[in-house]
Amino acid sequence: MVSDNKVKLMIGLLPILIILLVGVDLSLGEMTPAGGWAHIFSDSDFMVVFINIRLARVISAFAAGIGLGVCGILMQSFFRNPLAGPYVLGVHTGPMVMMALLLLGGDIFGQNFFAESSRIGISFICTLGSFAILMLLLTLGRKFSSKSSLLIIGLLLSQMVSGFINILVGMSKAENLKSLTLWNLGGFERTVFRESLFLLIVVLFLSLLSFILSKRLNILLLGERYSVTLGVNLKKVKYLVIVISACFVGIITTLCGPISFIGIISPHIFRRLTLCSNHYYLIPGSAMVGACLALSADIIGQALTSFYIPLNGILGVIGVPLIFFYLFETREAKWQ
Repeated sequence: MVSDNKVKLMIGLLPILIILLVGVDLSLGEMTPAGGWAHIFSDSDFMVVFINIRLARVISAFAAGIGLGVCGILMQSFFRNPLAGPYVLGVHTGPMVMMALLLLGGDIFGQNFFAESSRIGISFICTLGSFAILMLLLTLGRKFSSKSSLLIIGLLLSQMVSGFINILVGMSKAENLKSLTLWNLGGFERTVFRESLFLLIVVLFLSLLSFILSKRLNILLLGERYSVTLGVNLKKVKYLVIVISACFVGIITTLCGPISFIGIISPHIFRRLTLCSNHYYLIPGSAMVGACLALSADIIGQALTSFYIPLNGILGVIGVPLIFFYLFETREAKWQ
């Protein structure tokens, strides 16, 4: 039996680790306040940079990590697939295709939509793309009741959008392709303070909704047939999980770009540390592990070299070995 004390200890230690990582992340950067950190509030120029660049970046990393961690545990619990992640439903393809049209559309249609759009307008257009994919998923979800069908639909949507983006790439100029490539690499540095604060508020609200589903997700662990006998409305849970996950992915991808691996590995790390399967602990635990991973990746990207290492490059180097470790560990456990 899992010790509640061990789980509660991890729940208590993770916020301390997050505070330490936030402090380190905020301190990174070439610019320092005149007169030292003790006079930070008296240097108005530094405060503008600090709030709109450093603090905005750290809030975005914190919020995106929480959102991807919670979304990951929702997907893995609902689909009962340990390698399911936030992008398994294909909702991220909505912001991706909208951003591709904004960045590359000028070469095709003779008008640079990205240059003529405000930051709020770009975010709104990309969010519309994510909700368009969400509506498509909900519509198809009524036709296909099985979870495997939803996974196949998500895969097909991703492949279709990838094909469309490849067509745009073939018709575009090199400088615009570089902008799209950088956006696809993911990053927290592109948000301003207002956007990062909005992201944090939305993520915390969605996380609260996810936590409310904990009891139903715990019952689902017993199997679908048994869950129905206990009064769980499987169709309602399916729609709630899809909508919440889609909102997570839509807002995070719009503001930070597609971010890999955090949603997949965060739940596994918390489970490995605590051996816990209770969603009342798994959801906040996965959220905090996701925040730690996002902040750590942002720190590594700034601290190791004189230039910023792309976020998905760091997460790929960290995430793939962890997934291999999980697969080998699962295989050995089955043989034993």
